[in-house]
Amino acid sequence: MPSAIFPADDSYGHNYDVIVIGSGFCGLVAARNLALNRDLQVLLLEARDRIGGRTWTAKAWGEDFEMGGTYVHWHQPHFYAEMHRHGLEKHLKTSAGMADMEFVLNKPNGSSVQRIDDVSGYNARLVSVAEQFFGIDGMTPRQTCRKKTQIFSFPIQIHLEAHLPLTQHGGMRYVGTQYTNQVGAYAMMFGHSGKLQDPTNHQEVITEFKKLQPERKMRGYVAHTWSTDPFAKGTWFAAAPGWATKNLKALQEPHGRVFMASADWAQGWRGFIDGAIG
Repeated sequence: MPSAIFPADDSYGHNYDVIVIGSGFCGLVAARNLALNRDLQVLLLEARDRIGGRTWTAKAWGEDFEMGGTYVHWHQPHFYAEMHRHGLEKHLKTSAGMADMEFVLNKPNGSSVQRIDDVSGYNARLVSVAEQFFGIDGMTPRQTCRKKTQIFSFPIQIHLEAHLPLTQHGGMRYVGTQYTNQVGAYAMMFGHSGKLQDPTNHQEVITEFKKLQPERKMRGYVAHTWSTDPFAKGTWFAAAPGWATKNLKALQEPHGRVFMASADWAQGWRGFIDGAIG
């Protein structure tokens, strides 16, 4: 979609019915659906030089590597509807098989790690309860745009200087380790707690990979540190037990004419593209 991005200019006005900040999937869909109403003047603002938010594709070795939104599933109705809307379902590639997780990731501070096998008996109980678009004008520095309604569409970790009657909370800290590996040409790996902070440190990356696959030879890798990305400040959001019941309502409800929209506090498929669209 790069052809949909144009350099900033002053050709557009400064009064809008709705301004959408952030062109991830959530912001794109919100702005598109609003713009379908010809009576509304809609402006989409994005700080990056691309759209897509925490999804973008890197190219290496003649292949495309998705650095954010890697997996989709037919259990995600909103995303599948968008795929069929744009005729993209024919480009899906099936990924079969998976590696079982070995440890419980979320444990109270100070407690010991538990193996999945030790707590697998809880699973049964958990299961039981459990073509019109608009112009994109890019980054426009130091200009003021007036609006009747505003939609903030950005990750939960972002710092917001707007004066809104938001509930104040302290910071949260999560520590854990997760890994996965697949048989095949490529291994997709994720990390927590900032252990690998510098993806350009090749020796450190290879050393950590060898701990998981000592007999494998790494020919190369592509990486993106989302935690240091100034416009993301982290990957998908995974809430600790009890967080959503305490804070979700405050994030989802409007604050006057300001609406907060993000996959991080979606009603369903939280942290996924489907949650952003829905």
